[in-house]
Order: sequence, then C-alpha cells, then structure tokens
Amino acid sequence: MEAQSKPLWKRWWVWVLALIALGALSRMGGVGGTAVSSVSPSTEQEVQKPELVVSATAYFNDYEGNEVAADEKYKGKLIEISGTVAEVRKTMGSYFIDLESPNQFLQIACEMASQDGLASVAKGSTITIIGQGAGKVISPQLHECQIKK
Repeated sequence: MEAQSKPLWKRWWVWVLALIALGALSRMGGVGGTAVSSVSPSTEQEVQKPELVVSATAYFNDYEGNEVAADEKYKGKLIEISGTVAEVRKTMGSYFIDLESPNQFLQIACEMASQDGLASVAKGSTITIIGQGAGKVISPQLHECQIKK
C-alpha cells in the first residue's frame, strides 16, 4: 500500500506559517493599508489661523442648546477656544486637556496632537487651545489640538 501525500494547502503547518507571516506584515503596515510612519510631529509645528474664536462656556452652551446647529457652526473647522483646565489626562495612548463647562459633570475634551507642553499645564489654569471641531459624543470635543503660545 502506497501512502498518498496530502496537498500542501491541507497541511496544518502551512496555515500556521501563513498566519504568522500575515500577522507580521499587518504589524508593519504592509497589508490592508499604508505604512505607518514612526516619525512624531514636530514640536515646532506652525499653528494655523483659526476660523472661529470662542470661549469654552459658549462652545459648550451652543452644543447643549442645539447640537445640529453647533455642528454646522464648529464641526470640521479650526477653532481657538479659551477656558479653565479641568483635567490633563492620558487615555488609551491619547493625551487630553479637558476644559471646564457650565455642567460640573461634563467637560470639553480637547484631544492633543502631541504631549508637548502638557507637563506644565496645571488644573485650574486658564489656557487657549487651537483645534479641530469634532462634534459631540456625550460632551463637545476637539481633535488635533495644540496649546496656543
């Protein structure tokens, strides 16, 4: 009796090697997307001129009053916002400065473009931030923020 050999695709070790190779490629950015750059943003980034200047209180109140109108006014636009720092935090690898609002339980979440300068920001201090309006998810948000110097 002669033993028949299995086709290569039916062997378990071929699939294990294929999965390992696929996992390695996906970590490098070679599968399903573009390569991920390891270059961090420059610390001397030029801050663009904002389209709108608003206080944290006005920004929050606009979203509480009419979220649809506030999205039309702010979402996707570069905004300069000034307010009192409620908290500086790191969540899941992202850095945030939360600004106080009229609602003691909700703050304006400003997701920072980098951690540059965050170590010197104190809770309760007044700050001006420039960032992209990002709508409201529980509370109003801004993304790609930088501290205005």
